[in-house]
Amino acid sequence: MTQILDANRTKVSSQIKQHKLVAILRLKQQGDVAPLIDCLVNAGINALEITSNTPGFEQEIAKARAAHKNALIGCLLITSLAQEILLNRSLPGWLVT
Repeated sequence: MTQILDANRTKVSSQIKQHKLVAILRLKQQGDVAPLIDCLVNAGINALEITSNTPGFEQEIAKARAAHKNALIGCLLITSLAQEILLNRSLPGWLVT
Protein backbone atom coordinates (compact mmCIF):
# COMPACT_ATOMS: atom_id res chain seq x y z
CA MET A 1 0.00 0.00 0.00
CA THR A 2 2.83 2.41 0.82
CA GLN A 3 4.35 1.98 -2.66
CA ILE A 4 1.02 2.89 -4.27
CA LEU A 5 0.68 6.00 -2.10
CA ASP A 6 4.30 7.00 -2.81
CA ALA A 7 3.77 6.60 -6.56
CA ASN A 8 0.61 8.69 -6.34
CA ARG A 9 2.45 11.41 -4.39
CA THR A 10 5.16 11.55 -7.05
CA LYS A 11 2.65 11.81 -9.88
CA VAL A 12 0.60 14.51 -8.18
CA SER A 13 3.69 16.48 -7.15
CA SER A 14 4.76 16.56 -10.78
CA GLN A 15 1.33 17.76 -11.90
CA ILE A 16 1.30 20.51 -9.27
CA LYS A 17 4.72 21.72 -10.43
CA GLN A 18 3.42 21.96 -14.00
CA HIS A 19 0.54 24.20 -12.91
CA LYS A 20 2.87 26.45 -10.88
CA LEU A 21 -0.09 27.84 -8.90
CA VAL A 22 -2.47 26.10 -6.52
CA ALA A 23 -5.54 27.91 -5.19
CA ILE A 24 -6.23 26.85 -1.62
CA LEU A 25 -9.88 27.03 -0.64
CA ARG A 26 -10.80 27.05 3.04
CA LEU A 27 -14.43 27.97 3.39
CA LYS A 28 -16.94 28.03 6.24
CA GLN A 29 -19.98 27.16 4.10
CA GLN A 30 -20.11 24.10 1.87
CA GLY A 31 -22.43 25.92 -0.51
CA ASP A 32 -19.71 28.46 -1.32
CA VAL A 33 -17.29 25.88 -2.68
CA ALA A 34 -18.74 25.09 -6.14
CA PRO A 35 -19.28 28.72 -7.24
CA LEU A 36 -15.74 29.65 -6.20
CA ILE A 37 -14.25 26.67 -8.02
CA ASP A 38 -16.23 27.53 -11.16
CA CYS A 39 -14.91 31.09 -11.01
CA LEU A 40 -11.29 30.03 -10.49
CA VAL A 41 -11.31 27.41 -13.24
CA ASN A 42 -12.97 29.85 -15.65
CA ALA A 43 -10.17 32.32 -14.80
CA GLY A 44 -7.57 29.72 -15.77
CA ILE A 45 -6.56 28.39 -12.36
CA ASN A 46 -6.66 24.63 -12.78
CA ALA A 47 -4.98 23.31 -9.63
CA LEU A 48 -7.12 23.65 -6.53
CA GLU A 49 -7.01 22.38 -3.00
CA ILE A 50 -10.14 22.18 -0.87
CA THR A 51 -8.90 22.01 2.70
CA SER A 52 -10.02 19.14 4.91
CA ASN A 53 -11.59 21.58 7.39
CA THR A 54 -14.02 22.87 4.75
CA PRO A 55 -17.45 21.36 5.47
CA GLY A 56 -18.22 18.54 3.04
CA PHE A 57 -14.79 18.72 1.43
CA GLU A 58 -14.94 15.12 0.16
CA GLN A 59 -18.26 15.67 -1.60
CA GLU A 60 -17.14 19.01 -3.01
CA ILE A 61 -13.94 17.52 -4.41
CA ALA A 62 -15.93 14.77 -6.12
CA LYS A 63 -18.43 17.28 -7.57
CA ALA A 64 -15.67 19.63 -8.72
CA ARG A 65 -13.76 16.82 -10.42
CA ALA A 66 -16.90 15.77 -12.27
CA ALA A 67 -17.59 19.34 -13.38
CA HIS A 68 -13.99 20.23 -14.29
CA LYS A 69 -12.36 17.10 -15.68
CA ASN A 70 -9.19 18.89 -16.86
CA ALA A 71 -8.52 20.55 -13.52
CA LEU A 72 -6.40 19.08 -10.73
CA ILE A 73 -8.62 19.19 -7.64
CA GLY A 74 -8.00 17.58 -4.28
CA CYS A 75 -6.82 17.90 -0.72
CA LEU A 76 -3.19 18.23 0.28
CA LEU A 77 -3.14 18.24 4.06
CA ILE A 78 -4.23 14.94 5.53
CA THR A 79 -3.38 14.49 9.18
CA SER A 80 -3.18 10.70 9.46
CA LEU A 81 -2.36 7.67 7.36
CA ALA A 82 -5.82 6.25 8.08
CA GLN A 83 -7.48 9.42 6.78
CA GLU A 84 -5.25 9.32 3.69
CA ILE A 85 -6.13 5.71 2.91
CA LEU A 86 -9.88 6.30 3.37
CA LEU A 87 -9.87 9.47 1.31
CA ASN A 88 -7.73 7.94 -1.43
CA ARG A 89 -10.27 5.14 -1.80
CA SER A 90 -13.15 7.56 -2.26
CA LEU A 91 -11.23 10.26 -4.15
CA PRO A 92 -8.19 8.73 -5.83
CA GLY A 93 -5.73 10.97 -7.55
CA TRP A 94 -4.53 13.65 -5.19
CA LEU A 95 -3.16 13.15 -1.74
CA VAL A 96 0.17 14.60 -0.76
CA THR A 97 1.02 14.87 2.91
